[in-house]
Amino acid sequence: MIRFLLSVVLLSNFSMGILANSQAAQAASDHMIDTQSDTWAYTDALGRQSPDYKKIGPPRKDRYVAMFYFLWLGSEFKSGPFDISKITAQHPDAMHHTDDTLWGPLYAPHHWGEPLFGYYLTDDSWVLRKHAQMLSDAGVDVIIFDVTNQLTYRDRYMKLLKVFSEVRAAGGKTPQVALLTPFWNPDKVVHELYHDLYESGMYRDLWFQWDGKPLILADPNLMDEGEGMAKQNIATELEYKQTLGQSFQTDKSFDAVGGRFPTYSSKKSGMTLTLYDTDNKKKRVASKHFTNIGDNSWISLHLDTRLPAGSYILEMSEAVGHIGWWSHSSDVYPGGQALVNGVPTSGSRTLRISTINEKDSRLKDFFTFRKPQPDYFQGPTAPDMWSWLEVSPQHVFRNSRGEREQMSVGVAQNAVGNKLATLSEKNARGRNWHKGANDTKPGGVNEGLNFAEQFELAIK
Repeated sequence: MIRFLLSVVLLSNFSMGILANSQAAQAASDHMIDTQSDTWAYTDALGRQSPDYKKIGPPRKDRYVAMFYFLWLGSEFKSGPFDISKITAQHPDAMHHTDDTLWGPLYAPHHWGEPLFGYYLTDDSWVLRKHAQMLSDAGVDVIIFDVTNQLTYRDRYMKLLKVFSEVRAAGGKTPQVALLTPFWNPDKVVHELYHDLYESGMYRDLWFQWDGKPLILADPNLMDEGEGMAKQNIATELEYKQTLGQSFQTDKSFDAVGGRFPTYSSKKSGMTLTLYDTDNKKKRVASKHFTNIGDNSWISLHLDTRLPAGSYILEMSEAVGHIGWWSHSSDVYPGGQALVNGVPTSGSRTLRISTINEKDSRLKDFFTFRKPQPDYFQGPTAPDMWSWLEVSPQHVFRNSRGEREQMSVGVAQNAVGNKLATLSEKNARGRNWHKGANDTKPGGVNEGLNFAEQFELAIK
């Protein structure tokens, strides 16, 4: 197919070079063939055929397809390659022998299988160009780089952006780009990305825009310069008709304060957060009830107006279901005191105070933020969240206007039941998972049943 497409282009260029008059040019145009990917038809190995125009209609401008894209194949691959499929084929019992030399050095990265283009690193220009062509031909509008492990892989995304820019300059197509940042602490990564890429305007035409601004998957509530305490070694449960609290002092103005709360795997837990100003006779200044809290989430009470420096108490009350406050058994936070029913007690509670600075305000105005949901099962807990992977049936994620905005589709999911797992575990949701179970017929894994089921639901 590739040779055919190249031949058409070459012949068209040559013909246009020798035409001598407009009549001949018109005759040539009457015989030109549209070779764009939206004209292609296929029948796959299972007999499935591409849908035609009558079934799906014309392209819609308000629909987008994004694909997660990993930049991890870099200098850390100093040896190998180590291919799990080939290792287990050579030694079927290797999964139970971690000292088998076929695995290579401890902590060495591994491939699950050999890529279509062989083993390569992410700085391979030919592979990056080929990815640009194949992704564009498949109708992928944007690729989202996974930088959730506190590394941005700057040298690799810069190489990709350079190659994609060259492809576009030569008249080709590429997807645009966005980034998925750490779920729990994105501040460092978002600041690095802004400084290294966005602030200078480099490769602006490749940035994927959403609501008129560059999209970034990060929790904006975790993006402020902050004070507080993140150390924890004990989860203090909030009992019926009890209050838990933490006093604090700050010498800066702030617009939000919160803590980290375990729900012990419950999906229906709730509680109320209340803020008191102790410089003004414990005046109640803000309060909000939270529901369907995600396990171990940082939850913040956001204020309508910025509060000045001073002394305050954050209090947790009105428990719904099973919920607590992550704390430390020692007095590791010097800025305040842990409280139970308003009475000082030993230890310190997790606390995040969102103080204000000019740089963070500028950053918040620059991006369109969507909070990434790491949980495969829970769905959205607030508007303006996006999923990155879910088990079937997936949830629809809505924006703050109430509009249906995003849904994930996965090839497979490292989950067993309603818990995370490795894909090597029994009953993990592999490529042949559909209708609530793995299809065990020979060759079922090659049918992409999981992917098809999730895609059909998303289209519906």
